[in-house]
Amino acid sequence: MIGLEVIERLALLALTSGFVMGERPISLIIAASRGSGKSDLLGQYRNFPGTAYRSYSTFASIMHELGPQIAAGTLHHLILPTIDVITEAPREKALAELAAFSVLIEEGLKEWTTMRIQFRSNVPRTVGLITSASEDTIHRLTELKAVGFLGRCVVVSYSYSEETLDAVAESITLGQTISPFSFNGIAPRAIESDPDVIRRYWGNPTLA
Repeated sequence: MIGLEVIERLALLALTSGFVMGERPISLIIAASRGSGKSDLLGQYRNFPGTAYRSYSTFASIMHELGPQIAAGTLHHLILPTIDVITEAPREKALAELAAFSVLIEEGLKEWTTMRIQFRSNVPRTVGLITSASEDTIHRLTELKAVGFLGRCVVVSYSYSEETLDAVAESITLGQTISPFSFNGIAPRAIESDPDVIRRYWGNPTLA
């Protein structure tokens, strides 16, 4: 996307971290003002290997749907277009949701049980979270004292310069379309068949 190449590279770095054995997947929050294209940016990665792209409802619903993949260790990252809706919930509910995500992305889940969900794994399973937040949401997270959650994520922010806004407007005027996401010509699905893609950015790790 125009002007967001650095952010795209950071997102790819976080996503490929899930394939490095013995390391927790990197979690990333992309912060910017409302209407600045954060959700569109993350939508580029919806088909990335080892990743699930879901609109947020509740942590329980995510566990209900994705629990088997998490228990099997095949899910490395969860992409939520935004976490704004979490902080808009009543304080106690917001804190409970954030606490659950904090465990998933840091300590890892081994057992999680509700009336409808029975999640068990032989070992704690960690899943990285990649999402976006408005500037208001970042302030709200601070007000909620959800520093534990924020401390588990890399938070990056961006804004558009006048030059970038002009370039975006020109591309729309010319009817240009953004090509499917690739990084240095490497499509996301190539990760599955070409471990060298990961080694290029992570040295020579043992791959999961």
